[in-house]
Amino acid sequence: MRMPLGGYKGAALSFMIECLAGGLVANSMMLNALSGRSPRVSHQNCVVAALDPSAMGDPAASASEIAELGEAIRALPALPGTEGPVLPGERGDRIFAARRRDGVPLAAET
Repeated sequence: MRMPLGGYKGAALSFMIECLAGGLVANSMMLNALSGRSPRVSHQNCVVAALDPSAMGDPAASASEIAELGEAIRALPALPGTEGPVLPGERGDRIFAARRRDGVPLAAET
């Protein structure tokens, strides 16, 4: 059985992205792959959404609320064997800092 990266949450995220990037441009590559249909000529799908935060409210208030949400997520209890929740980019930032400090690990055969 095919399962997306991230299990059921990954499936929900994949569905949302496919609806935006495939459904809105009438070229669902995921549907062709999952249904076993012969795919038509495949084109790369892309939808760009440009949002102006100031059109929806005070940008400073939005930034403050987003920062508060990030802190609330970081304050959630860690699952056993993990360091706790991280926000997008934080894991990569930690790896980058460690590699700048310690160097890039290489396999012994390299």
